[in-house]
Amino acid sequence: MKGSNSFKIVIGDGWRATAYADSAGDSFGKVEKFDAAQARGVLDMVVDGTSLVSRQDEDSVFFLMRDFLTAVERLSTGDGTARVSFYESPHELVLQRISDHVYITFYRGGGQPEVFVKDQVIPFRQFMEGVLASASDLTAQAMDSDPSAGDDPLVSWIKETAQRLEAQHKMTDGGIGKGDAAEMIRVGMESTRWKQARNERGFSFGFRFLSTSTDLLAPGRPIGNDLNALLFTGQYAVHGRGRRRILGKGFLFLQTEKLLASVRKLLAAWEEGRPTTVRLISEGLVVGVRLGVDDSLAITLLNPDDDDSILVINDLTPWEYADAVLGAAREVRRLIVDQSPKQRRNIRLESFSREIRSLAGWAKEQRRGAVINRDVDQYRTVETNHRTRDLDADKIGEASRLAFTERWRIEAEGLDLGGTMLCGTMGLISARRFMLGVEVENGAVVWRREIERSESVMRVAGRDGLVRVFPSGQVEMLDLATGTVRWTTHLAARSGGSPVILVVDHGPVPGIVIVAEEENKLVALDLRTGEPRWKFISPRGGRFAFRRYGRLLYVASNDSHLSAVDLEDGSLVWRFPERTKFNLPPAAEGDIIIVPGGRYGKQEGKLFGLNAYSGEVRWEHSLNGGALTSPIIADSAALVPVRSGGKNDLAAVDINTGESLWRISCDGWAESCALMALDDRFIVNAAGGVMRSFHARTGEEIWHTVLGPACSDDVPINLRITLRSGVLFVPSDTVYVVRPDNGHVIHSLGGDPPVPDLLQVDHSCAVFIAEESGHIAMYELARRLSVVDGGA
Repeated sequence: MKGSNSFKIVIGDGWRATAYADSAGDSFGKVEKFDAAQARGVLDMVVDGTSLVSRQDEDSVFFLMRDFLTAVERLSTGDGTARVSFYESPHELVLQRISDHVYITFYRGGGQPEVFVKDQVIPFRQFMEGVLASASDLTAQAMDSDPSAGDDPLVSWIKETAQRLEAQHKMTDGGIGKGDAAEMIRVGMESTRWKQARNERGFSFGFRFLSTSTDLLAPGRPIGNDLNALLFTGQYAVHGRGRRRILGKGFLFLQTEKLLASVRKLLAAWEEGRPTTVRLISEGLVVGVRLGVDDSLAITLLNPDDDDSILVINDLTPWEYADAVLGAAREVRRLIVDQSPKQRRNIRLESFSREIRSLAGWAKEQRRGAVINRDVDQYRTVETNHRTRDLDADKIGEASRLAFTERWRIEAEGLDLGGTMLCGTMGLISARRFMLGVEVENGAVVWRREIERSESVMRVAGRDGLVRVFPSGQVEMLDLATGTVRWTTHLAARSGGSPVILVVDHGPVPGIVIVAEEENKLVALDLRTGEPRWKFISPRGGRFAFRRYGRLLYVASNDSHLSAVDLEDGSLVWRFPERTKFNLPPAAEGDIIIVPGGRYGKQEGKLFGLNAYSGEVRWEHSLNGGALTSPIIADSAALVPVRSGGKNDLAAVDINTGESLWRISCDGWAESCALMALDDRFIVNAAGGVMRSFHARTGEEIWHTVLGPACSDDVPINLRITLRSGVLFVPSDTVYVVRPDNGHVIHSLGGDPPVPDLLQVDHSCAVFIAEESGHIAMYELARRLSVVDGGA
């Protein structure tokens, strides 16, 4: 009855229909047996005549009753706090005993928390008697519905525990004293900006809150994600335009989480260049954010219980709003830890702190302007790596006389294609538990090294070295001739992406290996000693992608900046900011680089043409879709595959002007393909054994070749084309040798070769093939006859 300080657990009858499970019966089949663990029903808690559960969903009623009894036992034996977590919904009941009373808090956790009751106080005697009565009533219902329910271990435990606690209660009067209601500790805190703004007309937030011995000042250590400790009440004051407006009271930490969420949505919309309207509601506070198409920002703040409290500010920038929220959030965190240092262990507060750091870095990154390099001559270089044809190589023979013979074959169980490669005179084979060094000439195993399976990344370094990078941060250099370790360096573990590596072993700087460390750092290690040479820190970091061009290293890290770094000392040479994301490396030609920008799965992708040495923008071009790979360049045309509205296109633009040259649909024949730039044309090798060649400037098809059976299941993982001695080595169901000028197949690897999931060709046209199933083979050119020109 209302006003009687009563507590009762009310359970509906629907659980009876779910409390049976199939059990082995006689020879005629299964029988149903009562199983309390299967019972799902609607449970409500009624305190002083008022329901605590606003929405009643089915849950594990017997397990919950077990947990209620456990909570009663803990509170009666001296524990100050007990929790009952629901099983099928993110609800949690927190019970805190102070003297003769229990304080009840009930809330829904997760990303959208809602507090139903905070510090509802009743005598502990009433709470205990209510739980015991409800437990006895539940077990009686179970026995009435099925006499065999008494044999169920869960029902039996509830019944025996309730009887034992009832007996103790009668003997000791519940262990309850005769004192008055407990006095709680209450401490008020006030931020530095509660009464006045940061400056006379600056926009800022201040706050005050009251912490008590049932939340922030509760004894004991926080338990994991302890939201209850952060449910202290407070309110915000907003300073703007020389005025101060006090907002509604609520749970200040939850209000601050909502403010941070509004900052994240605002920064995301601004970066994507789209308008947005956001409305977030917390007790005592409603936050409205409206970003217009012209980047105009309007902030609306109000108390939902007071229509006259509305405050609208129209003359803010996103950065002023973000700075105000982040400043308040930092102070909230600082005062929490000052009041209760043990909250540093609270996982929810840790997540809150990470969000502050993430948003602060994001806002700082977006405000960073462009850095232009004016001393372009310092980095200007002559680059011809875009010319793919090896003009000085010897040409190989007539189609009718060309032949390859198997040199050797090896099988390796659990082959790792990422760590298998041709390294000059040595073949490297990585498998599940070992790594082999194999003589290319005869297949003899020169060395064997036992290894642990890991997602390491390997690159050849110099003429006789191999660099291996682990997610743990370990970097090691192996000697290819012996398999021994030359040096090992330990960096901080990589987080936020897989290991990445770039080896620079020739050019204007001594040899270095560049690897990613933690989330946003790049470290250059000396190739000879493994010692760090320099470090570069990206604003936010993420999935790094590199392109080396002379003395410059272009860095894309899945944020809104493309940076050019000096390979000699790691210093920033120039930075290009744009309201998009850069996650693919640029292509370079002469004094221009072409870089795609955009987000995965979005349609707002663009190509940007930048001065390679200064970072100045020359042009930008809308792709009407998202770039799938980095561009390739031939005859002053850049080609990029584009995903647009569920279909794929090949789009070509002029690298000097950014004007569209041509665009063709490649659905049905190039969902998966490899691209090559060769002189004045582009060559495409598509899955299914189809090759095409297009004029770079016009998109006109030069030739079209079907390599093998279109229905073959032998589709290689990697379709990359290799140019050697004036001809193309093309992976398909087998390896094909193709003339680049007309697409004629002059040879296909016969016999029973492995599927070329990995295909590499050395300077003598010996072919190294590895199949994911574990088959590795080496083929050599059998005979050379008359010379054939490889094309125009």
